Amino acid sequence: MTTQAGLGRFTRHTQGVHREGEAPEFLAAVLRLRGIEVAEPVAAGEIEDLEEAIGALLPGPHAELLHRANGIVGAYGYERILAAGSGPMSIGEWNEFETWKFAWAVPLDDFLCIAETGFGDQYAYRISELRRGLSVVYRLERHLMEPTDEPAAPDFEAFMRQFFARVHIAPQEVLAARATVGNLALDEHAVQSPPPLLAGSSAAGLVRLPATTAMILQGDLATQLLDPANAERQVEGLETYQDDQDRPRLRVLWE
Repeated sequence: MTTQAGLGRFTRHTQGVHREGEAPEFLAAVLRLRGIEVAEPVAAGEIEDLEEAIGALLPGPHAELLHRANGIVGAYGYERILAAGSGPMSIGEWNEFETWKFAWAVPLDDFLCIAETGFGDQYAYRISELRRGLSVVYRLERHLMEPTDEPAAPDFEAFMRQFFARVHIAPQEVLAARATVGNLALDEHAVQSPPPLLAGSSAAGLVRLPATTAMILQGDLATQLLDPANAERQVEGLETYQDDQDRPRLRVLWE
């Protein structure tokens, strides 16, 4: 199998260190599904390095899963549990402010994204809650990057059960996207075009973009369109450009 950035070489690995929690049973169930790619166990010390960087411990079941499978891609690329360690789609690098969070006006510093959909929805802990021993998982909606009214799951074990359900029977949105743009690689997103923030409920197609590019461009768009200073302005068009760090950016052109 091919090597994916941030996940190491994919393999069906089921052995590792035993800890309390549902990870072994969950992983055994996941490995029986189609459209699943599972990474080798986390390298020694990488979870501890991540925990030191964020100043909080991962929940036991989450650490156990990473000890057995350092990242999972399911539903043919449309559901992902991110890895510890290094790489552009690892938890540490994905959560670096300069990777994509800088493009969003909403405060994201307290959110540690640990999983995502291929459309850009993020599943995240609050770091401040991890430090208090809580492991509530929130879903940050793809277009606004704000938490939904209700948390996605009360803890990581419940989140794993939901993940299993989504990769066991893929939602209609995934089936439709796969018919249009096919399977997604770990570092890709399927993005609506034209963006719903511009087109509203009008029918939109899908385009495949690098995941970091998609998150930056959608952040740029949301930041400009939702700025109260632009409330009365009419959009004339969109313009892409590279910033001083050679990152792809999006500029709204106003009439």
